Amino acid sequence: MIAFVLIPGASVFAEPCFARVTPRLRSLGYEVYPTDLASVGERPEGPASFEDDVTQIAAQIRKLAEQGKHVVVAMSSYGGFPGTQACKGLIAADRAKEGKKGGVIALAYLASFIPPPGKSIRDVMGESLPEAMKDSPNDYMQNHPESWRYAFCDVPIEEAEELRDKYYVPAVDKQSTKSFNGYINYPAYRFVDTCFLLGEQDMLVPPVVSRSMLKWAKDEGIHRRKLFGRWPATKFSRRPSG
Repeated sequence: MIAFVLIPGASVFAEPCFARVTPRLRSLGYEVYPTDLASVGERPEGPASFEDDVTQIAAQIRKLAEQGKHVVVAMSSYGGFPGTQACKGLIAADRAKEGKKGGVIALAYLASFIPPPGKSIRDVMGESLPEAMKDSPNDYMQNHPESWRYAFCDVPIEEAEELRDKYYVPAVDKQSTKSFNGYINYPAYRFVDTCFLLGEQDMLVPPVVSRSMLKWAKDEGIHRRKLFGRWPATKFSRRPSG
């Protein structure tokens, strides 16, 4: 059995983020587990860190692996950072050497970051880092009232407003900026098949950043099945095809 673990980007909850992707995958016979980031939303114990995100994602992957399931980890935007690190110790091939079934067999970066070891999202984005993602006095990213337009920049305004009310509003909450300081030390994409979908009109992960990551991946010779083409900017509202 193949199970998809879907990891959203910053500031959004997984269920509404992947509301149109989830039923399509399930109709194809896959198990699907939208998995929230610990860093989204306020917590009594304070803003979550990158390590908190990794722990939460890893717990979901481990649960499925221990059930003997093969796992595809699909990540959006910032989710590529903790999603990659969370695979440490959970790669199917490594578990098989220990006589264990299940584990991660593939990664999918959906207009997401392929994080280089030792670099945070702040490092990768450089001058493209939005003001909202920089440090704030209370360690939470403040969403601008019009930030939803960035998520739906490739559709007409009338459709964008409809999508905002149906998908964006239920999905969005405060994001801990502390999580943006973390970096990976386990490049899981070197050990399993990996694909990348480039958002050619994406204003959240700008194409210039995506192309730089793709070039880096190619130069590094990262083991992958395919790195390919176009993913709409409205990645959590459009139903995938194919």
